[in-house]
Amino acid sequence: MPDRMLTWAVRGLWALLPFTVWPAVGAALRHEPSAVGTTAVVGAWVVWGVVLVAALVRTPLGLTALRCAAPAVLAAAVAAVVTGDPSPLAMAAAVAWSALLSAVVFLPATAIVWVNGPAYPNERRFPLVAPGPLLLGPIEVAWALLVGLPASAALLLAGGRWVLGGVLAGVAAPVATVAARALHGLSRRWLVFVPAGVVVHDRTTLADPVLFQRQVIASLTPALAGALRRRTSVARTGTPSAPSAGAPVAPDSLDLTEGAPGLALELRLVEEVALARAGARGSAHEQAAWGVLVTPGRPGEALAYAAAHHLPV
Repeated sequence: MPDRMLTWAVRGLWALLPFTVWPAVGAALRHEPSAVGTTAVVGAWVVWGVVLVAALVRTPLGLTALRCAAPAVLAAAVAAVVTGDPSPLAMAAAVAWSALLSAVVFLPATAIVWVNGPAYPNERRFPLVAPGPLLLGPIEVAWALLVGLPASAALLLAGGRWVLGGVLAGVAAPVATVAARALHGLSRRWLVFVPAGVVVHDRTTLADPVLFQRQVIASLTPALAGALRRRTSVARTGTPSAPSAGAPVAPDSLDLTEGAPGLALELRLVEEVALARAGARGSAHEQAAWGVLVTPGRPGEALAYAAAHHLPV
């Protein structure tokens, strides 16, 4: 799908939420106290307006807002269905529309469109897939804390449950801030093509973005089978494992994939380069490598872009 069409698809799906999802949610709130219902409605409209701006202005922060809000809308639609109050048509429309919105928002192509909103005309950013271990719980927990704590605190306070609501409100601010920063950091991990070469922008693995200039790039290619396993072994033991019979012997690249699922790309260099690896609590240590491995969400598109701009692929 062309970038312009995808952009307007996301905007349209979000803009029409008041007509597709709100009726079911509103019906589910009929039996709640008026203060709780009013708080929920006002909060929903505020979130809708803020995220609508994020949909209209394409930025990495807007991508984070969309990817946090869309699953929240789906959760609200499912909760409305559980109450059984909305009509079958309203329930079906709410769940189907919010599910479609979430699916489109989490497409790799959507991430590419939004992170390239503020990019220079002569650069192209390709978002990297989230680290594998984070996909198995930590991201979901961070999202639940970011969305659930403030909403629960507001609804409890509106319902007159001052003690529990006050405790949650006090906890929600710092916890939601930390969770928001962590989730937004995942929207700022990119493989970037610029006229001077290729940049790896990933603060989870590198202390600072690194520019690999054209003259030091040997090739950009899909990682060979077993390359990630061998590189991981080197990273843990410090000793290269013996290559299998007939396998080419090559200096090891630095594995920056962090176990991300999908096809990894290997950026090989003509000379060894020192990189500053990110450590705990903002620390950094230097590590030399003959290349790096990363996992963009659209590896084929990244290779095609590199080839079109005269990089060795």
